Amino acid sequence: MLVLASVLSVKVFAGWGFWGDDRSYIVIGGTTHVVYYSGDQFSVKNLGTDVTGALTLSAYDAKTWKNGNGDVTGITFYYCVYTTPPPAFTSITGGFMEDWGNGNQKWGFSGKSINLNPGIPGNYTFEFYAELRGKEGSTGGSNYDNGNGTNYKGTFTVRPNAPSNIRLTYISSTKAVVAWDAVSGADEYRVRSEER
Repeated sequence: MLVLASVLSVKVFAGWGFWGDDRSYIVIGGTTHVVYYSGDQFSVKNLGTDVTGALTLSAYDAKTWKNGNGDVTGITFYYCVYTTPPPAFTSITGGFMEDWGNGNQKWGFSGKSINLNPGIPGNYTFEFYAELRGKEGSTGGSNYDNGNGTNYKGTFTVRPNAPSNIRLTYISSTKAVVAWDAVSGADEYRVRSEER
């Protein structure tokens, strides 16, 4: 499911926009991934096949330009995690991060700790795009970093957490109690033997 805005491909405005190359990056699980660089796009990246803990989204940044009476005024990052079908997107408002002179800037966010792992075993898709807002004179508009209208997607698999600290806590001639540390579900079973 694509958001209507994500159907639009990246537009080039005369007075502002995304850089054409070396455009954007995202940090997931402590690893920096290229979102868009000279045509190399983040597309169905494997983010992990044995995820049991947090899979943290911490940063996204995009390089922008402006000239004349153009101005970049804001950026919003949209994402969702799903099996099928995709739910509504969650938004993160980013901001101005750095000025490189000559109208070149970096916009986005950093220092976040957003866990993408829903904690339920299964195969998941992480889908995202960004909306850059700006204006030329008094006319405002939006420009999208969205994989030419298909949005960017990564996949990961959540595996169930195995129990730890398995121990026999009681035993007799007719019954035994086995216990373990569990993240969810039962943490003890009782087994009883009966003579017939």
